[in-house]
Amino acid sequence: MATKKKKPTKTPLTPNDAAQVDGRLRRSRERLTAAHEAANKVAARHGRRGIRRAKRDQRRIAQMVAVAAAAAAAEAKAAAAATAE
Repeated sequence: MATKKKKPTKTPLTPNDAAQVDGRLRRSRERLTAAHEAANKVAARHGRRGIRRAKRDQRRIAQMVAVAAAAAAAEAKAAAAATAE
């Protein structure tokens, strides 16, 4: 049986979403702490899942920013080389 394809996220992640992702990570950590205090294993699992997803999104945003910075640096270098000639 073929595995089911994951549905794409409703809106693609952009570097502007960094603050939202940070908030999600903070809330997930609070949720995990509350679940541990209540000894609720299911809620703890959901909290860990939220943390994992938020960290993944943070890595994706950091990668997008790095790619954009590298492209801008390459463009600036090319422009400087063109004016030097």
